[in-house]
Amino acid sequence: DEKTLVLLDEIGTGTDPAEGSAIATGVLVSLRDKGARVLATTHHGSLKLVANQLEEFQNASMEFDTEELKPTYRFKQG
Repeated sequence: DEKTLVLLDEIGTGTDPAEGSAIATGVLVSLRDKGARVLATTHHGSLKLVANQLEEFQNASMEFDTEELKPTYRFKQG
């Protein structure tokens, strides 16, 4: 419900990328529909596209310094 926070690390991995993305999308939509707040990490490009298409979903990333080749630990939302 709206009092629930769900943290998912690399949702949909460990299986075929297309199937993993489809399963992950179903899980995320179901959690959204129940009102839960969800933070999910992924490297699936198709899930990133889903986040741009569905209401109440947002993409975010962690910034990376390409010159120094190290993380900056800055969160970039949107």
